[in-house]
Amino acid sequence: MRKKGNFSTFNEKDETIRVHIYDGSQNPIVMSTTEQMELFCNFDDLYHYPFDDEICSLDMTLKGTDKTFASLDLRLIDKGPANASYYLVRKWEVVEVTSGRTLKFKAKVFLSRRTSMTVVAIYLPTLLLTIISQATNYLNSEEQSYFGIVVKLNISTMLVLAIIYRSVSTSLPVTMRIKMVEVWLLSSLVYPFAVILINLLIHNTGLKKVRVDKFISKVGPIGTGLHTLTSIEQPTNGEKTTESDASSDDRTSRCMALYLEANSKCYYLKIVSHYLMPLIYVGFIVAYFLYANFISKQYK
Repeated sequence: MRKKGNFSTFNEKDETIRVHIYDGSQNPIVMSTTEQMELFCNFDDLYHYPFDDEICSLDMTLKGTDKTFASLDLRLIDKGPANASYYLVRKWEVVEVTSGRTLKFKAKVFLSRRTSMTVVAIYLPTLLLTIISQATNYLNSEEQSYFGIVVKLNISTMLVLAIIYRSVSTSLPVTMRIKMVEVWLLSSLVYPFAVILINLLIHNTGLKKVRVDKFISKVGPIGTGLHTLTSIEQPTNGEKTTESDASSDDRTSRCMALYLEANSKCYYLKIVSHYLMPLIYVGFIVAYFLYANFISKQYK
């Protein structure tokens, strides 16, 4: 303690004494201590993993100390490293909390998760697997050989994605809500399943076309004579149409209708698999990352 004010050294008998008397208001006592503590924080935004922003709070109260005799000087001298394991320290916030005559303050650390490693380890491999799955849509699955390749590739893709989903899900803490990374993995798992279904429909439609085409080839070439494309002709100039000719023409007409229907269905299924499915998935990716990085943070 250093002298900052005037003091008196005389008593009533004008004798010098060895006691220095200071005015307390002019001579504050500053107590400085250094504490190192291990803290455990509750992360409430974990369901947005790996795009979560967390707040780690610390409430401290000085016991046995009254505001009348002491005050807090809330200054951050050392903020520590900017990188905390998987998180980036965005900012610190220290405020004094009014609580009667008790000295109390609250410190907050705002953390943002580093997503680069998660993107490389999870998002990029699953995206590449989804692209491979979509590439199988451009094989001619109407043929038996190509259809088998499509099914085998997509089942293998689903097995790899299921293993990734299980390993990621078990490595994270359990939450009441589904996490953002699990939404991504489930969508990646659903995509090859949808590819198998759409190619199964195309393959079945192609088989129907083959069966109808074989039947028409036995009856006669497609389009040979007007009677193969229209209803049974009416007899003219006294000509008569036998019952066998009429039934043959009727079967051929029905087969042509079935063939055209199957061909049209196959055409629209290929439009869905070649164009609509990748467009929907690209839209999902854009909406996913917009929500994860911007929309969800505005409503916190």
